[in-house]
Amino acid sequence: MHTINRQRANILFSAFMDHDKVLNPEQVSGQERIFEWDGVLRWKGSTAFAKARIGVSLQTLLSSMAPPHASTGSTSDPNWRLTKLFEAFAREQYLLWYDVRCRMAYIVLKSEATPSDSLKAWTQALVVAHRLDINHQYATGARDDLIFEILETTLVDHSKQWEHLIERLVTAGWDVDVSNLETVSGTRIHVTQIASATST
Repeated sequence: MHTINRQRANILFSAFMDHDKVLNPEQVSGQERIFEWDGVLRWKGSTAFAKARIGVSLQTLLSSMAPPHASTGSTSDPNWRLTKLFEAFAREQYLLWYDVRCRMAYIVLKSEATPSDSLKAWTQALVVAHRLDINHQYATGARDDLIFEILETTLVDHSKQWEHLIERLVTAGWDVDVSNLETVSGTRIHVTQIASATST
């Protein structure tokens, strides 16, 4: 198989980050698990340290940032976290948030997201979770400002090398125009202005 699913994305990108090496489909196939947990994040075949959900609704992401009110179900965002998230990912076709409490990355895709955008979002989620894991942030928890700092720095690093990485993936034999990252039908949001979006 020459398409990139979740498990292959984990194997491919962790090898690239650690060794600047892009594995071909045969090399990745030799490392794949026959049975893998849905949405699990691993670094080069390590023990699973987090999970990710891609194609979630904006409400799902918001609920992870600010738990809903017990009676009304409404959410509040006193620290303007959602606005800050839209600003941070204004140039991207996705939003990414990481909930340290449950070790879960939430990815919201925008209406113009391509398979490459989905792959970029998934692999950034992998890097964010890995960085928190190796720095032992799960033991003490991580403040929102630290999460935003990691999201922003990993996005900058990701964006600098992304086009070159896509070229190397194609050269290695991967089909990057087909997305196998969403295992069920997901939602998309249409962004009309900063911090204003509707689900579709």
